[in-house]
Amino acid sequence: MSLPLLWDTDGTARHQYMLAAAHCCSSAAFISTMETEFWESTLYNDSSWAAAATVATPPTGVLSWPAIQPVRKVQAYAAIKLSEPAPGVFVFDFGQNMAGICTLTMDSPGEPGTNVTLLHAEIMSPNGFVNHHYGNTAELSTYIFGDKVYSQPIVFEPKFVYSGFRYVQMTGFPGTPSLTRTLVAHFVHTDMEMSGNIEFAPNDHILNSVQHITRAASLSNFIDIPTDCPQRERRGWLGDAQLSAETTLNNFDMGASYTKFMRDILDSQIQIAKATPKIAGAVPDCVPWYHHGGAPADPAWGTAYTLIWQWMYQYYGDDRMLATYYDGVAQHMDQLIAESNHTSGLLEFSRYGDWCSLQHGGGCRKSSALVSSFYFILQMDALANAAAMLGKADDAKKYSDLAKSTREAFQGAFYDKDQQMYIDPNLGPQTSVPLALFLGVVPEDQVEAVVGNLITDIVTANTYHMNTGIVGTKYLLPMLSKYGHHDVAMALASQTTFPSWGYMVMQTATTLWESWKGDEFTAVSSRNHIMFGGQSSWYYQYIAGLNVAPVSKGWESIVIAPYITQAIPGAGGDLAGADATIITARGSVRSSWTMASPACATGTENQDVTLACAGPSGTIANITFASFGTPKGSCGNFSIYNCSSPNSMDKIKALCVGKHSCSITASTKFFGGDPCFDVKKSLAVQATCTAGSPYTISITVPVGSSALMRVPLPKGTSSSQWLVSEGSTVVWKSNAFVAGDPGVSAAAATSTYIEFTVGSGNYVFSLVAEE
Repeated sequence: MSLPLLWDTDGTARHQYMLAAAHCCSSAAFISTMETEFWESTLYNDSSWAAAATVATPPTGVLSWPAIQPVRKVQAYAAIKLSEPAPGVFVFDFGQNMAGICTLTMDSPGEPGTNVTLLHAEIMSPNGFVNHHYGNTAELSTYIFGDKVYSQPIVFEPKFVYSGFRYVQMTGFPGTPSLTRTLVAHFVHTDMEMSGNIEFAPNDHILNSVQHITRAASLSNFIDIPTDCPQRERRGWLGDAQLSAETTLNNFDMGASYTKFMRDILDSQIQIAKATPKIAGAVPDCVPWYHHGGAPADPAWGTAYTLIWQWMYQYYGDDRMLATYYDGVAQHMDQLIAESNHTSGLLEFSRYGDWCSLQHGGGCRKSSALVSSFYFILQMDALANAAAMLGKADDAKKYSDLAKSTREAFQGAFYDKDQQMYIDPNLGPQTSVPLALFLGVVPEDQVEAVVGNLITDIVTANTYHMNTGIVGTKYLLPMLSKYGHHDVAMALASQTTFPSWGYMVMQTATTLWESWKGDEFTAVSSRNHIMFGGQSSWYYQYIAGLNVAPVSKGWESIVIAPYITQAIPGAGGDLAGADATIITARGSVRSSWTMASPACATGTENQDVTLACAGPSGTIANITFASFGTPKGSCGNFSIYNCSSPNSMDKIKALCVGKHSCSITASTKFFGGDPCFDVKKSLAVQATCTAGSPYTISITVPVGSSALMRVPLPKGTSSSQWLVSEGSTVVWKSNAFVAGDPGVSAAAATSTYIEFTVGSGNYVFSLVAEE
């Protein structure tokens, strides 16, 4: 490889070799003896350089401009720690895992022939050296000194390469390195603008940390295409791409990036059709296609073609994309139909299934006809909707009818009516049930039982932990929220023990991992993967409630439906508020809610403890936490620790609910026994009160858009119990809509929320218990 290439005024080119090696996915070596100072200057005399040769067989194809932002050095990081585990071996910690490169600055040259090497790594070993645990990529940059005399500091930045790293181990450095000046790390990625932001209260909530590592993994894995990891394969695996797509669409401006990537998928589809006509229409597992993975793609991977196409219309209103790629997506769909089992009515071909699930002992590759058929149906739904919008009535009927019959086949093949469970030998309930719920195939009269069995698996069998692979992970939390168990979803999302996102954070992760497994010093696969990152879209869509309406075009119609709930005592998941904004083509859409502060009381054993509501008219509506034993935490964040009287909740509810205040004696006599002998006990209680609003919700609807604002009802209450105000104007009273607010045109109630129809503007909704 030659660097640089200079063009003379007569149009000829000259070049000089300075790189001994350069590989985008491995290493770079720079020979200083071949460099001449000031060669970048227009006045430099390059007459001694060799003329560039003309390529005998130039590339063929269509040259087109890249419809995507460039890859740039977006953020610089100085080291936060510098150590020397052995003489002359220096380790820099930049505090953030990333895709990137380093700039090396040396004030004086080394001896001729000396190599200054930079070894990049994601984790450390306990002995203080880096642990570069990838055998198929060197991630090594080398500067080779010659006998040149330099008039200024030497600055080396590798070309045509990037690495995945948080740590850099340097050897051969001439002198003593500086913590902040010698090495500077640069986070490199496609320069996508951050268009979405979400924050949770309190500020130290684990969800804020998980959102950070998810964003960092997303950016690390978009280097012109969505990749799997920035240090090992760096390939465009479509499964990773589709499962993280809604996360990226909510966090970043992906219009240009996905426009370009859709063209990449089409190019690969054309390439396969030419090479293997019998599977024409198929797309591969990896795009661009250079025979990594398989073709045809696993259905859960190839679905990226269809789903990203659909989401581009929903999020950006890009109807040109619908028309441009309709034929390609239809050909892909028809190839899947040909691949399906015409006897069972299912798409049984599967290569990866619910990849990297912990079900049945773990291990990644487990095929699943249920997963393949699930995505088969989703793609037919998307194609039928697009066909209808494009006026292709025959196609719309064809794919709609096939989706209907495949749903029936799905229900017949996978539903065990006796167990009230969806069964696939390679899946557990945490994946099979959410996929069935998402498809809407669970019989209405059996939904409660099926969901109940899912909850039993989460709570009893897995003690509020997930065991899903990358497919189940995306759908589990949304379906729990939708079907009345948002508190369980919050408990899962807020976990900090294995396996969970929070566990990764506790093990010093600054990007998502490829596996639930591992610890601070033990790497299991990649430490910078986005495939488990689908939960960020749940943050926006369910916790904050920001959703494009199902039939909308680019945020023209919006559904704002935040899910707000009290945490399950002892399970975690308390959240005091959330604030999310997405900048759309129409302007900003925002949802921000704040939970009212609970009434709390604490005291030591044998002390009288008073629990009271603020204000003169408030009454205790519900006890949300109670523990006589060894509770820990503070108001809004209590949890059970070591021991707790099993009678805590029942005793305090019976004594206090319905009163303005109550006095509780924190004694073994009152609670009917000693939960832990020879231990000094205490009491912690948390309650909600009827006075005031249990929460306040602020929203912004952009100009030219309309929204359905769904104000959630506190659990166990009905719409008749609440008065709702928008600002100072009452809009719901006596279980009916009250006209008068110019921005609110209608309202209706369900068993779980009151829905208001609103136009563009800013609104603040609050609930007060109706007298």
